[in-house]
Amino acid sequence: AEKNIELLLQSLLSQVPGNYNLDKIIIYSDASGDNTVSIVRKIKNSKIHLIDAKKRNGFAYAIKHLFSINSSDVFGFI
Repeated sequence: AEKNIELLLQSLLSQVPGNYNLDKIIIYSDASGDNTVSIVRKIKNSKIHLIDAKKRNGFAYAIKHLFSINSSDVFGFI
C-alpha cells in the first residue's frame, strides 16, 4: 500500500466527475507499520479522511466500521 497510496489518491482526486460525484475518500489504516499514514497526511485535500486505528482489529472489523460511517449511496473498496 505504501508504494502506491499517493499515486492512487492523486489519480482518484484528478478524476473528472461524469455521472457521479466523489464526495469523500476514506483511508483506514489498521495500525500498519509502514508509512501509509504519513504519506496520506501530506496530501492536503478536504475529500480525504484518514482513520488511523491504534490497534489491529482485522479486515472484517475495518469493513464493518467503514460501512457504518458511510452515508453515500455508493461505496467503493480498493
